[in-house]
Amino acid sequence: MKQIKLLISVLLIVTIALVSCKKDSSTGPGAGGDLVGIWNIIGGNFGWVITTNSNQTAINMFDITGQINIDGTPITMDFMYLDNSGTDPSFTVMDAANKYSFLLEGNSGTGTLINNGELYTGIISYSFDGTTLVINESTMQHITSDVTVIISGSISYNITNIPANTPTLMQFTNFDDGDDVGLTTIEFKSDGTVTVTDVYEGVTDTETWSYTTSGSQLTVTDEFGDTMTYDYSVTGNTMIWNATDSESWCEDSATQTECFAGFEESFNLDAGSVTNIGSLIEFVFSKAVAKPGLNIGKAYNLMNPTKVIFDYKLKIDNLKKKSIESRSNNMKAPIIRGFSLYFFRSYIIK
Repeated sequence: MKQIKLLISVLLIVTIALVSCKKDSSTGPGAGGDLVGIWNIIGGNFGWVITTNSNQTAINMFDITGQINIDGTPITMDFMYLDNSGTDPSFTVMDAANKYSFLLEGNSGTGTLINNGELYTGIISYSFDGTTLVINESTMQHITSDVTVIISGSISYNITNIPANTPTLMQFTNFDDGDDVGLTTIEFKSDGTVTVTDVYEGVTDTETWSYTTSGSQLTVTDEFGDTMTYDYSVTGNTMIWNATDSESWCEDSATQTECFAGFEESFNLDAGSVTNIGSLIEFVFSKAVAKPGLNIGKAYNLMNPTKVIFDYKLKIDNLKKKSIESRSNNMKAPIIRGFSLYFFRSYIIK
């Protein structure tokens, strides 16, 4: 059942060392404990936990603040990929809803803008101090007409300090694009069954799962026999699940060094400094709060929670690839460049 299997929308992750799970042996089937009842999925936290061999500061393309103004209208931006491979930095900036994005080539100032589906090009006047990208007022012209828009704004990375030899969270934020409207509830019953209800775009789907508990661990089994175990805690009306399984984030790389180098590039860390990559996946539930409008049904699977991390890795890899392709196409005709960025906009996030 597609919508049931892909649950939750979210912001993204806490370091493994910082998350503690409350042990409550009274919680579970037949115990009449805090677990029994109807819970609403209200969010989650997802991300990588990175360890380096030296004190560093890291940037995260999914953790930015700021906006661009298009003809005076402020647009919040959610992703900024910095490419430092050339002599000058280049940037790919997007909003989570896929309506606005721009590519800026640092060496020439050449810019390509997607403005609510319309394509514009021009020279962008900018400055970058290593943390904040400032766009001075710049005129962009429509790719097939004389229509112009003026853009300006400021976008900053939220810097994360990574102490040496200390696992540190790089959290995924700015993820929920708000396109999907839904509500997911999970009802734990004292007989060991779970009723999962997903209301998505006006359609209601229901599944019956089962569950068991052992100390601070909760194991859920769906209708297909798929099983997942979480560390869990219940505090008042809030319940938190943390994925307890681990994955090898370098299994698709030829070597661990190659794998770590990709993370170093993504987070602007020193070459050869990453010593370990881990992850944490956290789901948050509430008995008191129902939160409709979540981005349900895209990348979140309670039976395979690490899928969200792999999806983000793929998203980052695609973001790099399409950004490089778009800059390469800037040497060709503007319409080719525009098509490349438009393909990038429609392919990367969806």
